[in-house]
Amino acid sequence: YISLRSFVDNFILNELSKNVDAYRLSTYFHKDKDSKGGRLQAGPMWDFNLAFGNADFCDVLSTSNWLYYDCVGNSPGWWDNLLSDETFMAALGCRYHSLRSDLLSKSTMEGQIEQWSRLLFESQQRNFERWDILGRYVWPNAGFYTWAEDHSTLIRFYREWIDERLQWLDENMPASSGDCARFDDPDFEISNATSTEEILVSSVVLYPNPAYTSLTIEADDIIEQVSIIDLTGRITYQQRINSRTTSLPITVSPGSYVVRLELSEGSIYQKLQILQP
Repeated sequence: YISLRSFVDNFILNELSKNVDAYRLSTYFHKDKDSKGGRLQAGPMWDFNLAFGNADFCDVLSTSNWLYYDCVGNSPGWWDNLLSDETFMAALGCRYHSLRSDLLSKSTMEGQIEQWSRLLFESQQRNFERWDILGRYVWPNAGFYTWAEDHSTLIRFYREWIDERLQWLDENMPASSGDCARFDDPDFEISNATSTEEILVSSVVLYPNPAYTSLTIEADDIIEQVSIIDLTGRITYQQRINSRTTSLPITVSPGSYVVRLELSEGSIYQKLQILQP
């Protein structure tokens, strides 16, 4: 029913900006004509006045952590479903890392900020003459307005904030997995046909599951690497294997996880539940 790419892009942009009005407020959707696929599209994107560090709640000033979990409020429960869905998380990792090599690269972002800064150079002077807020606290803007001496100070803050935010996302977004080309189709949908990935999944056994103190993995193929990923997409455990079987100690907290196995024939994902011993 949904355009997968549009929902992935919605999540990436709201997390990059830490937009406090995301997910549960100022969130819009529209539906394409049936003649154009009839999919639900996430967007247009809206309402970013309290984003990019410019809010004094939901820990927005920090460049770490997921906005969704820090400011979830009354967000619709289906976002939880997406963030625990293997297909959505795989598409999210592919799209994010692709954007980081192009539109969200450091050079592109800095160039865009510089372009907008030059464009606003004359008007920002009239803005702060009309609204004398530099050096003052204005609810609910972040505290950096109280110490910013001028517009160039704010621009420098945003450069640093965005760069640090992207670095945190680099470390915590799902990895770019296997075949990303399939997610480039705006009308991507999960096929019910048996896929190579399903064949690989059937050749792998994880036990015990739920696990307590250790996890054993057996596969018909060579296991090159094992990663345990929490529901936010953060890699909590990773190890190179190069064997068809391995036993791993459980070193993460109880909860629901996804195990990503890098096999010689491709990557697969399996759900894992970890219980308190």
